[in-house]
Amino acid sequence: DLHRVDRRQRQMCIRDRWAPGAKALYLTGDFNEWHWEAHPYTKLDFGKWEMVLPPKADGTCQVTHKSEIKVIVRNEKGQLLERLSPWANYVVQPSDLSFGTNYKQLIWNPPESARYKFQYRKPVKPQSLRIYECHVGIATEKLEIGSYRNFADNVIPRIVKQKYNTIQIMAVMEHAYYASFGYQVTSFFAASSRFGTPEDLKYLVDVAHKNNLVVLLDVVHSHASKNVLDG
Repeated sequence: DLHRVDRRQRQMCIRDRWAPGAKALYLTGDFNEWHWEAHPYTKLDFGKWEMVLPPKADGTCQVTHKSEIKVIVRNEKGQLLERLSPWANYVVQPSDLSFGTNYKQLIWNPPESARYKFQYRKPVKPQSLRIYECHVGIATEKLEIGSYRNFADNVIPRIVKQKYNTIQIMAVMEHAYYASFGYQVTSFFAASSRFGTPEDLKYLVDVAHKNNLVVLLDVVHSHASKNVLDG
């Protein structure tokens, strides 16, 4: 969803790449005080839509890191519908469930100093894969959902000790129904926030590579959720 940041012009381009059935698209969120039709997209050829947001007066981007946004779709009947972008790269459960349980899309664009930098290269593919299938959330003895960092620090050493050379991680893409083990995907481009942030997932992968583990991530397309409000 965050397509590019041009540091010379300090512009942010946000593109929902394909919505051929929409009559109009708008971007709304914290940045425009949730005025639904204040920021329309421009329709391009072949069902594509694009928006370029100019910088604020101080030169910073209008849509900041962790600010909440939604895409507003005008359908063929003229109705305005709230949707999370299909290309959202970070969505979270609401902190106050009294306002509902639908996920929130947040812009994930941390400053350079806060981005995890990979330190290790991925290992050379072994001649024989010995795969340990794992789930980050249940890989803990505590009565809580496990985290990417807990897995990296406490589970990977045990996997290595058992002589595996590959991990296959289940349920990485975001899914609203936790009991589905991640096989009712709602956001195909967002690593599940229930286990931590995208930077935490990078840390897990880096620790695995440090230990010469090949990392496989499950990608599931066959059980997409029908919950349109979450993804």
